[in-house]
Amino acid sequence: MIPATTPYEAHYAGRDGMPGAIKPVIAWDDDGHPLVAGEHRLVRADTWRNYEGIHEAKSPVIAAIPGGGFIAHYRQDDGTLMACPLVCWLVRADGSIEPQDVDDSGWCDGPAESSNFSHISHPAS
Repeated sequence: MIPATTPYEAHYAGRDGMPGAIKPVIAWDDDGHPLVAGEHRLVRADTWRNYEGIHEAKSPVIAAIPGGGFIAHYRQDDGTLMACPLVCWLVRADGSIEPQDVDDSGWCDGPAESSNFSHISHPAS
């Protein structure tokens, strides 16, 4: 067994329109298969039928700080901008920082993930 020193994630398909699960890869077996936490032990990631594959993961989140009044702007179809306050900034172990806002359904995500994202501003500037 080889410990996973670079973050990877195993992705699993969701059901009934729900998002799928993501499990961190803890280690690799001697044949190179990713291992994830199972019930009471490490198991191969492809143990479950809805396994889709592995992807390199972002560095782990180590802190979240308040949004501080910053606003994400999105370009609408009619050309106007819609403003959404940032909920927080995620601080990752590698030192990177990512803004997070929330949509109408309560799902938190990075603004840049949206195709109509325009920019981030602060009302005081």
